[in-house]
Amino acid sequence: MGFPLTVIGSIIGKNRAGSFDAPCRTRNIPREIPPAPWYHKQPAQMLMAGFLPFRCDGASTSKIRQHSKQVLKLLLWYVCVWAY
Repeated sequence: MGFPLTVIGSIIGKNRAGSFDAPCRTRNIPREIPPAPWYHKQPAQMLMAGFLPFRCDGASTSKIRQHSKQVLKLLLWYVCVWAY
């Protein structure tokens, strides 16, 4: 039911929309994207993501399990919101 309504709504919205008017002045000057810092690169992200659910700082096993649950819930929210 959701998919047909989405398609119908997008068709109606596209046909009713006027031309795009930016809310502020924009420029067509290409800008250079700076290089990403080391912690934004894939190996560092993989390492941090691997340690996050299993952190052991003297916490009891139940605290580690609770933290893992929170990480999984956060992942589910990301999947729902951004379809990641």
